[in-house]
Amino acid sequence: MILPSSSQIPPVNGRDGFRSHGLKQVTAWGAVVWTYADEIAYAASTAPAGRWGGIGYVTSGLGRERIGAGAINGWYEPAADALLIHAKLTAWFAHDGEGLACVIRHAERRVAVPPVITVPRLRAVPVTDRRGEVLVKRLRAHRLARVQAEYCEVDFEGVPAGLADAREEAWRAFHAMLVAFLDVMPGFGLQRLRVEGRGLAVDTVCESLT
Repeated sequence: MILPSSSQIPPVNGRDGFRSHGLKQVTAWGAVVWTYADEIAYAASTAPAGRWGGIGYVTSGLGRERIGAGAINGWYEPAADALLIHAKLTAWFAHDGEGLACVIRHAERRVAVPPVITVPRLRAVPVTDRRGEVLVKRLRAHRLARVQAEYCEVDFEGVPAGLADAREEAWRAFHAMLVAFLDVMPGFGLQRLRVEGRGLAVDTVCESLT
């Protein structure tokens, strides 16, 4: 069985309407999400000859997790617009491989990249048991003597303030690069998509997916 390429698929009224005649209006971030979550351009671009062949179990995703796994019987090739977006995003973040991987991870999960993140600062926390209760220890002169003192052990979590500040600043710089990329996407001359607006929330604060 040979699956047709995106350019050979007849127009249908799909979920996002990307395979219909004419140009589909979409935000810049929506186009990036479509590229990686729907057209799976990253996984396809890393396969031999830029496509998947035969019967196999193919996974996408970068870093610690594998995403979008599934069996494929035949050939699959992403839409030309998706391949173009992937190529331009790769070139844009040529100096920042981690930034590129972060954008792709968020897009594959259909999660907007937040403009800022919070990095936990270093702090002392009491050691707890499996139930979450603080472990209390008792100090005695010997095993049967009266308790002289009670105390709990502490552990440390988070990172030093200077390092946390640096990570947050690096994230803001990375996000600014992404926004700049989204702003130039309307000039890509895509075949089926008309990009209008960024499509990223500006007031989101959350932990990063890295």
